[in-house]
Amino acid sequence: MRYLSGTRDVKLKLEPKLSEGLRLATDADWANDLEDRKSVSGFVLFLFGAPVAWGTTKQTVVAHSSTAAEFIAANDGMQQAEWIKLVVEEILRQSKIDLTLLVDSQPAIKRIQKEGSSGAQKAVDIRFHAIKDAWRQGGMTMEYLPTHRNPADLLTKALSRPELANKRSLFGLITHTS
Repeated sequence: MRYLSGTRDVKLKLEPKLSEGLRLATDADWANDLEDRKSVSGFVLFLFGAPVAWGTTKQTVVAHSSTAAEFIAANDGMQQAEWIKLVVEEILRQSKIDLTLLVDSQPAIKRIQKEGSSGAQKAVDIRFHAIKDAWRQGGMTMEYLPTHRNPADLLTKALSRPELANKRSLFGLITHTS
């Protein structure tokens, strides 16, 4: 109840940006659960600048590095985005709408773009291969998104008050008093 009382003035502000298409921001915390060391994935999917889907899930495997955790988070987010992309294409009657994946880990981006995989990476790459397939087939573009500009951080990490205010703003959440 305290949470609801403290956030009753928080509203979602929708400001369409038609040039942006679909943009998927993903993030992961790395092994922050002290009991099982599984990471948490978070994603925010924006359509024309407005958040249309978001979620957070505990990863099903233990990631052996922050890069692996970010790679898994990108894959998890892409799975959610793919069906929404199909629905949007159907509604807009477009054969293809651009999807941009925004990741705050340059090593994870390189891992998605890289052909093949080596020893330690192979098990994760095989299990979470959908993201590599989407990249190879041209189903998406990728951009590095600095952590301080990643709205998906709101879903994966404990944040200080200033960070929380910043991430809420990036998410499209504003404080509005009547």
